[in-house]
Amino acid sequence: MNQEALSKLSTEELLKRHTAVKTIVWLLAIGLTGVLLFFI
Repeated sequence: MNQEALSKLSTEELLKRHTAVKTIVWLLAIGLTGVLLFFI
């Protein structure tokens, strides 16, 4: 994955990355919660 300076990115690209990261974090949190509930 190429590393770009955040200051060189446009506002639209930053918003896309923000929503993508937020979605991934939520999916991981839901998956982890599901796994924990499964093993309890």
